[in-house]
Amino acid sequence: SDDDDDDGVDGTPERVKKVIKHQDYIGISRAIIAYLERIEGRSEGGVLRREAVEWYSQINSELSSKIINQVVERMIVKDKTIVFSRDSEHEEEQYIALHPNYDTNC
Repeated sequence: SDDDDDDGVDGTPERVKKVIKHQDYIGISRAIIAYLERIEGRSEGGVLRREAVEWYSQINSELSSKIINQVVERMIVKDKTIVFSRDSEHEEEQYIALHPNYDTNC
């Protein structure tokens, strides 16, 4: 029988992976880096992750905040261009900053 729902083998919904083009990823990450550079000059201790995501959502309403958040996550985990600047257990309260060794001239 063909079920039209997205349930996985164990009955939980399967996670649908959203894919963006590499060129789009580069554009988003460069914009977030520029935003962090601007803000870090005015505030000690980084920027709330949520605020960075909301900022980008305002300038590009076509992308969901979930996708933007995933880009930020990749910048933290894989690219290591962003670091956590303060400890927090809750994602909404995480402060992020550019990695201290990140070369802004590249």
